[in-house]
Amino acid sequence: MVEGGVGKGIKFSMFAANCIIFIGGLVVFAIGVWTLVDRSFMERLLGSNLYVTSASLLIAAGIIVAFISFLGSLGAYKEIRFMLLIFFVLLFLIFILMLLGGILGYVFRNQVDGRMQREMTITISYYGNDTAITDAWDSVQRNFRCCGIAVENRPGYTIYTRNNQYFKTSTRRKVPRSCCIYPRDENSVESCMNEPSNSKIAM
Repeated sequence: MVEGGVGKGIKFSMFAANCIIFIGGLVVFAIGVWTLVDRSFMERLLGSNLYVTSASLLIAAGIIVAFISFLGSLGAYKEIRFMLLIFFVLLFLIFILMLLGGILGYVFRNQVDGRMQREMTITISYYGNDTAITDAWDSVQRNFRCCGIAVENRPGYTIYTRNNQYFKTSTRRKVPRSCCIYPRDENSVESCMNEPSNSKIAM
């Protein structure tokens, strides 16, 4: 009776844990799809396919995790030793891959940050001349409630007057309209675009 009770407890615990992991895999899959569909404009600003690749990896990881947890649940429920063995081997391999990914991500984090900032800074000069880049920056600034990109401890919105010829030579407009999403009336929006400041800009 004791052994049977312990066995049932382990079986139920493993089944419950795998159900939670399965749900987690579906959530990761959904986040990957949402990122790929709703945030694909970021790829244009980063100057590489890194963003879309990351979203694709999330989708793949979600599917793999859901499949492995399904194997574990079925193996625990049916008490199939071979299936449980495959489950534990795959779980171990995923752990190793996650460990390596975490180490590589930590080692190269500064390089990734630096490259992203350089690529995004370069695209600022094309704002207003390249439709895809203009739409991408407008989407970023509206969605993330920001303006430009902070470089050398300067406010993000100042990059437009430093790196974009139009805003540099304009006697009026200093930032795009998409930076000024908080003010509701047109006069406030015009004031924000003509004389941007931390209190007016969407930050």
